Amino acid sequence: MSPPPGWLRHTANRLRGDVAHAQVSARNVMIMIDGLDLAEAVRSACLQAALDAYEQAGVSGLCGEGRWEIAVQAIRNLDLVQVIEKHRRSQDRRQ
Repeated sequence: MSPPPGWLRHTANRLRGDVAHAQVSARNVMIMIDGLDLAEAVRSACLQAALDAYEQAGVSGLCGEGRWEIAVQAIRNLDLVQVIEKHRRSQDRRQ
């Protein structure tokens, strides 16, 4: 028994759609992974800035509350453009 008319065309079109969907899905996953990598880089930079500032404030003789204020200020003053550029450079080296 032979397949119904148009079966091959229908199957080919369906497969093209599946491939296109898979490519879009893979692209979305890569975008999400890149976003998560960037978010982790920003979190790491914030944490490091806070820890460094807290330690330096302690060496300077500030009390716990003052050290905390200095740590929070370090996060606020963090140059996010610099963090992003550093992250992008490290991503470029990986590729």
